[in-house]
Amino acid sequence: MEDKTFYLSFSSGINEKSCSLILKAFQEIMDKGFNHVYFLINTTGGTVDHGVNLYNVLSGLPVRITTHNVSSVDSIGNIMFLSGDERFACQHSNFMFHGAGFTISKQVVRFEEKDVKEKYESLRSDNGILSDIISKQTNLTSQEIEEMFFKGTTLESSDAKAKGIIHDIKEVTLPKGAPFAQIVL
Repeated sequence: MEDKTFYLSFSSGINEKSCSLILKAFQEIMDKGFNHVYFLINTTGGTVDHGVNLYNVLSGLPVRITTHNVSSVDSIGNIMFLSGDERFACQHSNFMFHGAGFTISKQVVRFEEKDVKEKYESLRSDNGILSDIISKQTNLTSQEIEEMFFKGTTLESSDAKAKGIIHDIKEVTLPKGAPFAQIVL
C-alpha cells in the first residue's frame, strides 16, 4: 500500500480541549484516506487522564504514527509521544519526566485521613500506569522510571535515544507540497 503521509503539528498543553482536538484531527486525516500521520509535538504536559486517553486511542488507530519532538516533550506529553510507531527528536530538544501529582483547591481547608489516603492511592495508581507504558515502549526499567519520577528528570535527545524513548535524532524535513496542519487551541 502506498504511504500517504499527513503532517500534523501540536504545540500546547494536554487537557480536555486539546485531547478532543487531537482526536478530531486524526479522525479527519483518516477520513481523507491518509495512512500515516507524522505528528510534530511540543508540549508542557497536562492532565494524566487525557494523556493516557491519547496514548490508548492513538496506539489503536489503523494508521502508522510517527512522533517527532520538535522542542520539548514534558510530563504526560511523554505518554502521548510514546504512541508513535516511530519516534524521533530534533537535536535541540528534550524530554522531562516526573511523577503524577494533584492540585489542592484554595477552597479546601480541611482534610480527613480518608481524603489523604484517596489522593495517595490515586497517585500510586497513576504512577503505576505511566511507568507501565514507559517501560513497555522504551528500554527503561521500572526502577529507573521510579527514580526519574522522584527526581524530576530532563533528558537531552542523545540520552533519550540511549534509553529507547526515541529511535533516532533528526531534524524536521517536510517534503515540498506535503499536507500540513496545526492544531490550534
